[in-house]
Amino acid sequence: MKRTLFLTIVLLGMLLTLTACNRGGEETPEPSPSPETATVPAYPEAESPTPFEETAAPAEATLPPTSVPPTRTPTASPAPTATAIPPTPTATPVPYVYGVPREYPARTANFARPEQGCNWMGIAGQVFDEDGVPVNNLVVELGGSIAGNPVAGMTITADSDAYGAGSYEIQLGEQPRASVGTAWVRLYDLEGTPLSAPAYFSTSPSCNENLIILNFAPLSTLVQNPVYLPLINR
Repeated sequence: MKRTLFLTIVLLGMLLTLTACNRGGEETPEPSPSPETATVPAYPEAESPTPFEETAAPAEATLPPTSVPPTRTPTASPAPTATAIPPTPTATPVPYVYGVPREYPARTANFARPEQGCNWMGIAGQVFDEDGVPVNNLVVELGGSIAGNPVAGMTITADSDAYGAGSYEIQLGEQPRASVGTAWVRLYDLEGTPLSAPAYFSTSPSCNENLIILNFAPLSTLVQNPVYLPLINR
């Protein structure tokens, strides 16, 4: 009995095995996916970027040598032709009013400053108008040189005890020196207008001639009244 049961179980197991083998040979259709369970198609993986390869910097381009043009030597420009400049018209000189009578200048001893004696040398005189009246307030200028030394001075004609009205005096030095026509005096009005040409005079080294007297008078009267002596008070 037990043997019969065992054989039955064995036969039943074999039957089940054959049945399973027969079903395994048939293709079972795949169920179509539902929209909810549809799988997204897989895309191929993107290629990983090529790793950066450090490349050497291109060599600096070498320019061909530039030829430098030779330095040009500047040529001298021709000298400009001188253009003749028309002469500037000169102003008409103002006619002088005063001149020196022919008796002057005269040299004498220093009577106006006896205390200084020979330790002084100077020039003095008077200015007269057409009627022989002394004229004050005229400018007397000294210029030039004596014995190589420049001299200069300026004063105004006025009343003087030593020389009278319309007179002037300018010191020339502290001792008499010789000179020949290198010093001069001339007249101006108070506006600076020249009233006479420079009147040149000479000097002497003598103590008896250390004062030069030089008067001025109008040019129109020099012929009729050539001599005007200074008024000397002693």
